[in-house]
Amino acid sequence: MLFSIDGKKITGIPRRRRAHFGIWRDNLSDSDYEAVVEAINAYVDSVPPDKPFVSSFIPGHDWEGTVYEPLYLACGRSKEQSGWFFGLIVWQVMIDRPDKWIFKPLDKEEDVLGTTYWRKYGRLTDCDFRRKL
Repeated sequence: MLFSIDGKKITGIPRRRRAHFGIWRDNLSDSDYEAVVEAINAYVDSVPPDKPFVSSFIPGHDWEGTVYEPLYLACGRSKEQSGWFFGLIVWQVMIDRPDKWIFKPLDKEEDVLGTTYWRKYGRLTDCDFRRKL
């Protein structure tokens, strides 16, 4: 389950991204999609309970020969679009998980691309999140 930092439960891909997600997903086989979902879940399962993670850190920089390469191909070999597609898949994976997670969107002033996720314990605020980092 995925929640915003203010506690709102997230139930789907953001409306403004649904069309792109659908186009990219249509260009990807079910088996390739499931392999990416399994890899993301394995990564998330390995995150220590008290640590956040940033979605863009999961696949690394070179996707060639990995389960993530088909995303690049599905997006017409666009690094930018395949990164967005990957981020939306992570988003959906986090929604579908039984454990509770909170996200913090990319801060425009940060150098890091991606969304930060951390486990939800009780009621966290933005200040609590900043202290954990």
